[in-house]
Amino acid sequence: MYTGRETKTRKAEIKSDVSDVHYVVKLFAFWLDVPVGEVEPLVNQKDIEKLGSLLVKKQLPFFDRYARMFGQPILGFLPERLRYRITDVAKAIRNVKYYHAIKRVERCAFVKIYLELKRKLNVPGLRWNGKNAAVVLTHDIDSSKCYRYLPRLLELERKFGLRSSVNFLTHWGYTVDAALVRSLSKDGFEIGLHGYTHDADLGNKPKRFIEKHISRALKDLNFPVVGYRAPAFGVSTELLEVLDKKGFKYDSSMKLIDHIGTSAELCFPYKYPGLNIWEIPLTVQDDRVFRDKRLNDEEGVGIVKELVERVIKSNGVAVINTHPRLIQKHVFFYNDLLEWLAHRSDIWVATPAHLIAYVEDLWVKRWGSAAND
Repeated sequence: MYTGRETKTRKAEIKSDVSDVHYVVKLFAFWLDVPVGEVEPLVNQKDIEKLGSLLVKKQLPFFDRYARMFGQPILGFLPERLRYRITDVAKAIRNVKYYHAIKRVERCAFVKIYLELKRKLNVPGLRWNGKNAAVVLTHDIDSSKCYRYLPRLLELERKFGLRSSVNFLTHWGYTVDAALVRSLSKDGFEIGLHGYTHDADLGNKPKRFIEKHISRALKDLNFPVVGYRAPAFGVSTELLEVLDKKGFKYDSSMKLIDHIGTSAELCFPYKYPGLNIWEIPLTVQDDRVFRDKRLNDEEGVGIVKELVERVIKSNGVAVINTHPRLIQKHVFFYNDLLEWLAHRSDIWVATPAHLIAYVEDLWVKRWGSAAND
C-alpha cells in the first residue's frame, strides 16, 4: 500500500511509535479509566509491542492490492450497475481464498488483554456518556441508488429518535444537494466524507494526489466535516496525514475484524501517534452480512445484535455501517435493529463526531494535552 522512500520512512516511524510499549499501555489506561502506573505492572512487554503493529494499516493481499491498482481506472468509466456487478464478482472470488467466519469480539487481541486487565484491576472501565458502551451508525453513499434511498432510510432512524453519520462521495453518479445536507445537519445527522470518487486505491497513491482528491471533495461538498471513511477501507499513513492537515478529527476505515487480515483487533477509539486524528474501528457492515454470508433479514439482525452485545460486554464502541441500496432490500433488518438499539438503556447511540468530541475532552483532561506525547 505504500510507495517511495519517504513514504516507507514515515510508515516505519509511525509503526515504531505505535509499537512503543508506553504508548499502548497509555491507551489501555485510557480505556480502563485508570492511571498508567496501575496497568504497567500487569502487562507483558512483548505482547504489548506486538499489539502496536495492529494499529497501522497493513499491506493488502496480492489479489486485492493489484485489483485496486489496475481495476480502479476502468471502474470509473463503467455504468453504475455494471460497476457493482464486477466488484461483487471480484469480491466473491477473493472470498474463496480469504473468507473466514466472523471472529468473536472478546477473542480479538486488544479486547482479550483489555478484559484481562479489567478483571485484575476490578474496574468498570471507561463510561461512554454514562453508559456501558456506545453504538455509532454510519452510511456510505457510494451510488445513485444509495443517494435516492437515503431519505427513506433516515426516516426509520427518526422514528426511533436515533441519528447517524452520512458519508458522501461528491463525484460518483449523483450530485449532493446542498439543501439536503443543511437539512440533515440541522436535524441532528452528521455529514461525513467518503471521497471525491470511490477510489479504492487512493491510499496507495502519492500524497499530492491524495491531497488533491480530498481538497476537491471538500470544495464540492462545501460543508464543514470532521469525519472520513476511505472507499473500500483503503486508508494509509499518507491519507491520514492529509486528513489531519485538512482538519479532520477522525477516520473510520480500520476494522475490528477483517477476514483478509487487516484487522485492528479492538473496539475502542484510539489516536494515531504524531497526528491529531482518532480512529474509530468499524465493527460490521451490511455487505458482510448480506453479500458475503448471504443471510436473510432475521439471520442478519441476529448476527449484528450478537456482535453489538459482545462489544457491550467488552465495554467498547460498536460501529455499524450500511449502504442504503442494500438496506432498501432489507428494511425489516434495519427496522428491527434500530428498535432494539432504541430500547437499550446501557448504550449511548451517538454520531461519531459527538463520540470523538467526548473522548477528546476526556483525553485532554487525563493527559493535559490533545497531542500524542
